[in-house]
Amino acid sequence: MENVKWREDADAALVAETIRFRLEVHNTACADYVRFLVWARHGFAANRLLGSGAAANLGQGMKAAQSMADRFLGVTSLAIEQDQGSALLARASCQDA
Repeated sequence: MENVKWREDADAALVAETIRFRLEVHNTACADYVRFLVWARHGFAANRLLGSGAAANLGQGMKAAQSMADRFLGVTSLAIEQDQGSALLARASCQDA
């Protein structure tokens, strides 16, 4: 994910969006770290959280979010199923190399 354009957002400190992903980096109440989130985008349906983490500062959070999204680029399908009416399980099928 090269050349990702980051912008400031009302809900998140920094946001970058691609066709497949939404990346967010949030400041925390504790100034020692920031939180980053990687969301799968599904058109009009709600986005699905793929992963999150913490980093020392905004710059490292941006790099970590991009790195996490890069790991999901090989995923060809992401199916969200409901298990017994309450718990959600995510299944991913990866491309054969």
